[in-house]
Amino acid sequence: GGFRCNAVDNRQNTISKRAKIIFVQWMPENAPAMRKAKMGPHKGAMKETFTGAHCDIVVEKPEDIDAAELVKTLQAATGAHKPNGYEFNVGEITDADYYKDLS
Repeated sequence: GGFRCNAVDNRQNTISKRAKIIFVQWMPENAPAMRKAKMGPHKGAMKETFTGAHCDIVVEKPEDIDAAELVKTLQAATGAHKPNGYEFNVGEITDADYYKDLS
């Protein structure tokens, strides 16, 4: 499965949002070994249908989805123009200003 969030650029008096798609592979900790082994080919089939994902994550339970880790993963997947925040929940911006730490 997957979900959508927004990359947010808040630069002085201009705010822009760009959709980012995160592909999520659920791999429960207690799943039988054979079922885990079959997940690889199924992931390929899913990705053929679910195109356009900006990053992939593998989780054992929903609580494993961490905003700070997602920010790191999404920032690593961006090019030179990195957003300074991400909106995982409507109206809640998670800080991600890559450039402020460089000055």
